[in-house]
Amino acid sequence: MSGPKNILITGSRGFLGNELRRQLQHARIIELVRTQPADESAHAPIYTDTSTLFQHESKIDIVFHLAAVIPYEQMNRDSAIMQQVNVDLPEELIKHYPHARHILASSVSIYGQPQGNPIVWQTPSHQPHAYGSSKLQAEKVICTAPSHAIVRFSSIIGPHMKRTTMIPKMIDDAIRTRNLTVWGNGDRLQNYIDVRDAAKLLVLCAQSEENIHTLGIGSYSYSNLEVAERIAEELRSSITFTPGPDEVGYRYSDRETHHKIGFLPKFEIEASIRDIIATWTQSL
Repeated sequence: MSGPKNILITGSRGFLGNELRRQLQHARIIELVRTQPADESAHAPIYTDTSTLFQHESKIDIVFHLAAVIPYEQMNRDSAIMQQVNVDLPEELIKHYPHARHILASSVSIYGQPQGNPIVWQTPSHQPHAYGSSKLQAEKVICTAPSHAIVRFSSIIGPHMKRTTMIPKMIDDAIRTRNLTVWGNGDRLQNYIDVRDAAKLLVLCAQSEENIHTLGIGSYSYSNLEVAERIAEELRSSITFTPGPDEVGYRYSDRETHHKIGFLPKFEIEASIRDIIATWTQSL
């Protein structure tokens, strides 16, 4: 980014936030987090509430809205805390820093059960669950900022990701038992973007002078079986199929906007899987 900037990152200690901080390490970063990190060596100002933030930081040039409450096991469960973090916090920050550029990490969950395939930005939302609805509300809030960008991310993967979703569970099973399980025939499609590419896309959106609405997606959508085969090849594991109906999966497309801002994913799924495995095996 050209020239010194005051950059506020909410949810800065999360999976995506950590990578974004790494890519912006030469900028002046201000962090807004739920709890004070244990790392006392951090040089950035860190705040745990907006009142203290507003008192000490009068000028912010860019706000990355990454903070989110994601009820992984109960995505259709609404809650006051999800409303506060996902919707009310962005609104509060826009009101206090109206001249900043506001960039929201949204989610393809806003599409719910779309009536089309592939999904493009303009695909209408159809019966999203509570989390998807909260991100859709957040997008409407972000659009009130004169300068803004919205990135609807698919599944973000990479080293240091949480071990609660499909790919981490497959890798964990393959490491422990040399066998991983695929539900149904493994036909369900899912798009994955590496966390390093996801952070780079956010940086490019910050650098643009236009209001950007785009999908945060990788180059391809892979079936569950294709993902399992790549993990099995890396870890020399077998694959077991569990009987059951395959869920609907989707392909995504947003080449025009990506081309306009100069975004091209660097890390394909094979590289992401290898790096996840390398990170985990080093910690064993």
